[in-house]
Amino acid sequence: MVGVIEKALTRLGEVREVVYKDGSRTRPKLTKEQKATLEKLKML
Repeated sequence: MVGVIEKALTRLGEVREVVYKDGSRTRPKLTKEQKATLEKLKML
């Protein structure tokens, strides 16, 4: 179970937020793996 959690945290750590000069923010498109991880954690 610990290995699964570590793997999930590693994948989620790759999700970044883009902040533009005008102060607006956006998240890049998630990979299929990242989406699946978030869905498993009920965060999406």
